Amino acid sequence: MPSSRRFVAAAGRPQEVARYRRAAVALLTLICALALRPTRLTGQPNLNTAQVAITPNFSGGSGPFQQVVNGFGHVLAGGGATGGPIGPVVPSGDASADVSPGLVKLFASAFASTNSVARGIFRDQVTFTSPVLPTGTIVTVPYFVGMDGLLQINFPPGIGAASWQLQAVMGGGAFQVSRGGQLNNASGTVLYTGDPLGLYLGLATVQIGVPTQIDAEFTISAQAAFDFVGPGDATANFLNTGFWGGIQSVNFGGAPVAFSVTSLSGTDWTQSFASPATTTPEPATWTLLAAGLVAIGTLRRRRA
Repeated sequence: MPSSRRFVAAAGRPQEVARYRRAAVALLTLICALALRPTRLTGQPNLNTAQVAITPNFSGGSGPFQQVVNGFGHVLAGGGATGGPIGPVVPSGDASADVSPGLVKLFASAFASTNSVARGIFRDQVTFTSPVLPTGTIVTVPYFVGMDGLLQINFPPGIGAASWQLQAVMGGGAFQVSRGGQLNNASGTVLYTGDPLGLYLGLATVQIGVPTQIDAEFTISAQAAFDFVGPGDATANFLNTGFWGGIQSVNFGGAPVAFSVTSLSGTDWTQSFASPATTTPEPATWTLLAAGLVAIGTLRRRRA
């Protein structure tokens, strides 16, 4: 069959296969970046967002699935999709986003030629007051935000990539925390690039007595594609979680001052919403595990 001849010829050229892998992973990353755009809402500063998109690359099956849910307090989005068959293989994926104030739980998986993305955003409006500072005084506010979970893809054959991204800001302007990383096998082996998972410090500038916005956005993706010899498989499991790590202090002139903070939602943002295993301030290192029983590349945060 012509397709068989093409398969054998292509598989015999390692450089061509490597170029194909790199191009495919780059394309998958671009597709996932475009699948979900940040959802910035005005006029409703404590509205949370759960958002998912599953996009098979071959027509047929159930076709693409997208869902966006906005609401106050707890919001949830999730679903799955299949694509048209590639021989005996059916591309498929699923994703979920579970969001509550201070905590986001995300999951995305993809098999064969599919892109799955999940995003969770929590927002609130907070106001700082101090018994020693007048309204309008500019202060700095350090806070923690973090992410913990598992990225997993197959070793070749098959092209896979799984990624995470964390962005947070308090007080408006550019994100004060912007971190992320990706696990992929474009080079023929499983490699991780980017930041380690863990707890990160943000530094906000706000005014005493003036309402200001908290916006924390967490995104994961799983992408899989066929190479010349088989389907890819990828999972990003962050069901435990993206989280707010707590406001640490209010500082004026380089020294902490007494303060209180209230929020539109009633949430206490001075507390941490992390589980006990994720509260170490220093970002943890990643461990690359080559599982002996199954050919899977796994990256997860090392627990203390």
